[in-house]
Amino acid sequence: ILFSAADVGRPKVEVAAEQLRRHRDDVRIIARNEHLDASNAVEYFRDADLVIDGSDTFTTKFLAADAAELTGTPLVWGSVLRFHGEVA
Repeated sequence: ILFSAADVGRPKVEVAAEQLRRHRDDVRIIARNEHLDASNAVEYFRDADLVIDGSDTFTTKFLAADAAELTGTPLVWGSVLRFHGEVA
């Protein structure tokens, strides 16, 4: 679990990066608190070894999948609805 009540009001990307760094201080994490769109997706993905998509819209998920395919970047995504979650 990445988030707690103390994180309310903080950007998810910052909290997630902090938590992941606590577990793996040897991994370089670049957390971007920016909107992903067609003008920047390929640029961001090109420089990444792995992209973790936690977005909540189909438009963003499709854009991330397209950018990953174009750049050959591994993409991990997650989705949750009520008590059901998926990761691929």
